[in-house]
Amino acid sequence: MRTNPLQMDFFEILSEEPVPAAPSPPILKLVPAPAPPPVVVIPTLPDHKLNFTVTAADTLFGAPYHARLKEITDAWAAKKQELRDAGIYETKFRVEFDRPMTLNTGRRTTIVATEATVRVFLHGETQLCYTFHKRTGYAFGCDHISFIKCIEPIMPDAAAERDTLRIKALANRIFPGTWDDLREKVTVDPDHYYRNYGYTVTSITGKFRPYVLASIKEAFEKKEKYNYRMEANGHQGRSLSVEMKVCDDGIYRAWFTSEFPGCANGDYWLLLNPTTAAFKERD
Repeated sequence: MRTNPLQMDFFEILSEEPVPAAPSPPILKLVPAPAPPPVVVIPTLPDHKLNFTVTAADTLFGAPYHARLKEITDAWAAKKQELRDAGIYETKFRVEFDRPMTLNTGRRTTIVATEATVRVFLHGETQLCYTFHKRTGYAFGCDHISFIKCIEPIMPDAAAERDTLRIKALANRIFPGTWDDLREKVTVDPDHYYRNYGYTVTSITGKFRPYVLASIKEAFEKKEKYNYRMEANGHQGRSLSVEMKVCDDGIYRAWFTSEFPGCANGDYWLLLNPTTAAFKERD
């Protein structure tokens, strides 16, 4: 029997449970903060809108007209060069007038409007012109120059969005069961179609007699083969023709052509429905 409680047998010490060691504190690793993203400096252009003061109550002539024409032309040319320096080359301009103006949209068609979106270009060194499409252009007359109050470029993002919507709307004009492959291409990738063919449509209503238009409509509805050609009257007009058929791949397609007399050159269109054709190419 032990008399001293502090005395412990050697074997008794070995039989005791070991005291667990205190857990070590977690090791904190310092992770460097991610580097901030690089600052992208996007070049900006000054205000694109060119404003002009309309001071004359009547159309300008003579020296006042030429002075105003030079003012507008110089401002437009400087803006166009500014856009080119920024990498923007194909630009349409919104031209706004102080009062309604008559503008040529084609050789036989006009509109009356206070503003229009057109391509602006110079003919020679001083003649400022406009066009609604690439085939024909017209000079700004004395009335136009006198009452122009604003010229503003249509920037690429806005123009691209508008063109995409126009091309998508083109798919809705294709007659049911016709041009199925074209409808799919226009719907899936309208930008590709626009880059290759642009957006120009025409109506054939005034180009053929009523009985021909009725036959075209019937051919569309019945998916029948139909051909018609109207030769040019002398050397002044054009030879017009329509061809409609089911092609080897089973797709019903239709074409409208407008050729110069005596040769196989002219404009070639895709006939989308009984009245509307979309421009494809010029030969």
